[in-house]
Amino acid sequence: MRLLLICLIEYVLCLVQTSLGPFGPDLVLLSLFIIALHETRLAATALAFLAGLCLDLSVPASLGVNVAIYTALTYGVASVHALLYRSRWHLVLLVLVGLVARHGLRFLVGAELPAPTPLAVSGGLTLLLVLPADWLGSRLLQTRAT
Repeated sequence: MRLLLICLIEYVLCLVQTSLGPFGPDLVLLSLFIIALHETRLAATALAFLAGLCLDLSVPASLGVNVAIYTALTYGVASVHALLYRSRWHLVLLVLVGLVARHGLRFLVGAELPAPTPLAVSGGLTLLLVLPADWLGSRLLQTRAT
């Protein structure tokens, strides 16, 4: 039941992110990283695949790009989170690295990148939301699976 609720929340975040446009924060990346810190590696990676698929279906020109990027980044965070001391500031660093990696990978595969201004605004808003989102996500995902 808990995983179904997480899937529903992730789907709503995908809808919100696609409606915000290029100036909106990357809510999907942020929520996937928080989920990767609280769920098993398999569950987080499967959810990242589904979230990337939802985003790819909203922009069919880049079909498969978001699936690959979100799945790889979430798997990476789920794999290394046991090595890091769990504090809120490590999540800020992980999200910053994730944003840079996401847009770098999009550039490498030839997907369209937003202009520098929307990219900076989106990244700044995402980083501003890290700590409140982590607080809320930790309350919703009280227990951590191993």
